[in-house]
Amino acid sequence: MAVRPQHMHDGGIVERRLRPIYDWLDNGVNKKALQEAEKVLKKSPTLQAARALKALALLRLGKKCEAQAVLEALAEEKPSDDTTLQAMTISYRESQQLQKVCEAYEAAVRAEPGSEELHSHLFMAYVRVGDHRAQQRAALQLYRIAPKNPYYFWAVMSVVLQAKSTEDVSKKGILLALAQRMVDNFITENKMEAEQEARLYMMILELQEKWEDLLAFVEGPVYAQLVPGSTLQASIPYLRRLGRWRKLNLVCKDLLWENQDRWDYYMPYFDSVFELMKSDERDESDGSADDTAEKCHEFICSLVESVSAGRALRGPYLARLELWRRLAAHEAGGSAAALLGSARALCVQYLRVFAAKPCAVADLRPYLAIIPQQEREDHCRDFLTCLGFDENSEPDNAADIQRHVSCVCAWRLCAPPPDAAASLALAHALRAHYLRCVRAAPAPAARSPTDSSPADAYATLAAHHYCYAAVQLQEAGPLVQALGVLELCARRSPAQPHAKLLLLAIYHMLGAGAAAETAFARLEAKHVQLASLGWLHAARLPAAAPALAPARLADVHTFYQHHAKDSVEQLTYAYKYGTFEKLVELGAWRARLEACAWAALVPPCAPRAPPSQTWRPPHSGTRETRSSISPTSWR
Repeated sequence: MAVRPQHMHDGGIVERRLRPIYDWLDNGVNKKALQEAEKVLKKSPTLQAARALKALALLRLGKKCEAQAVLEALAEEKPSDDTTLQAMTISYRESQQLQKVCEAYEAAVRAEPGSEELHSHLFMAYVRVGDHRAQQRAALQLYRIAPKNPYYFWAVMSVVLQAKSTEDVSKKGILLALAQRMVDNFITENKMEAEQEARLYMMILELQEKWEDLLAFVEGPVYAQLVPGSTLQASIPYLRRLGRWRKLNLVCKDLLWENQDRWDYYMPYFDSVFELMKSDERDESDGSADDTAEKCHEFICSLVESVSAGRALRGPYLARLELWRRLAAHEAGGSAAALLGSARALCVQYLRVFAAKPCAVADLRPYLAIIPQQEREDHCRDFLTCLGFDENSEPDNAADIQRHVSCVCAWRLCAPPPDAAASLALAHALRAHYLRCVRAAPAPAARSPTDSSPADAYATLAAHHYCYAAVQLQEAGPLVQALGVLELCARRSPAQPHAKLLLLAIYHMLGAGAAAETAFARLEAKHVQLASLGWLHAARLPAAAPALAPARLADVHTFYQHHAKDSVEQLTYAYKYGTFEKLVELGAWRARLEACAWAALVPPCAPRAPPSQTWRPPHSGTRETRSSISPTSWR
């Protein structure tokens, strides 16, 4: 039989006694927390909450056997008060005994079968261990106790996850049909209340590939009520799946008139235009659909003209380039040039209008390839001079510096590969531009450390050209010059990642492992960056700097050890806030991370690092104890 902690009228006394333990645990002073727990237990030896907090303090002090003994004794008493259970939950999570959390709450639910809170915690315990069948059972029981929509849709999502995790096609179909019927009942009874519920229903239909039903639901009254004003946007992927190109064309045109800069509307619009062009059928009754390249071009031009003066939008300008690219692929470029003119002229025009934006060259890069190579190389300087600049221009304000940088980048992308002498000359000129801007700019202390300067691009461009020259000459001298300008850039703009990444690469090229470690430390890589950026650095460190490798490899190894434990809490938050789509994304992300080759290579060669050097999981911080188990957080 479960031991009852205290009577309800003693709650204030108990809270005052436990308060110092919470405070010490929150501050990470676990020895003091243990002492305070012992004091409380001398006065109240049967107080379960104090014993659970004592177990948590023992666990964080490294006394796992003693903590386990206390937890086992508590588990035998089958506590049902939430304070004790939450403290036990944290201890079990930190010791990776998630199944015991389920057992503790199962016993508590049997003791108090009508407690909504205990049933909710039991459901979350099943989420942490990934038992989807038990999740479904717990969610339905919770819905019977407290008939609220979120609990019902927890059960529906649990059925969907069972379907996604099975490889049996027939079983998957049965489970998805069950989930659809569960939601259909709610739709029939007019019980749908939230947007996420509608999106979950759409996810179920998508998994069954019921595109007609999806389109009917999106265009129906329930979706319009739950997600007002988004029917047209939501119908786009399903019109595309069903091949209803004429209707898709009209929908995208309506949406583009309202927002001319939405690139996610342009792509299905172009798809519909070219599918209609392939079709021999012509619907003369509906002349507003664009089924020819001429109509498409006319529509894009009208979008350009509709933009108010002084407010240039990138979307319509890029749309002309996209139309040119698709026409060139469709009809070998003849009709594209006849209708739109030269692709080079369109690219230069785009650069002339948007060069002041840092994204201008990134926007243009996919379309530079449609210009014939010989034409691109012969007229490469058109990109540099289109705004009156050349490589020796000296712009004196931030907007002109960004324009000059964009023009230089576009020029170098189109120009033929330079020889070593030309690379060095351009690198010297770019470094001189950067140093001139440094002298003219305010001191770093006068700027926010998170601000980067457009002039930083001069430094990174110069470093790239020094690297080209070094590779061609097979000399280290240009690399040293690149390091000089990059170090200055990294110190003046601490938030500039490109300079730090180039420093890391060049130090490894020179075999300077210790300097590379310093550059990597400046990146302040955390969590998943230890896996992505760590591959660039930690994999090379054992050969370059063997003495520095253990701590860095241990950081990466510890991240891989802890990511599974930490990610289960993200799953519980997704259920709490009803973001069911995130559950699928988080599952895919976990699978991708576990399949990473870096994860397989690190453990065999990752020695244990000193405690001060290892990456700390979130539970070792100072916030979780109070937010999870402090009684004041429930009020």
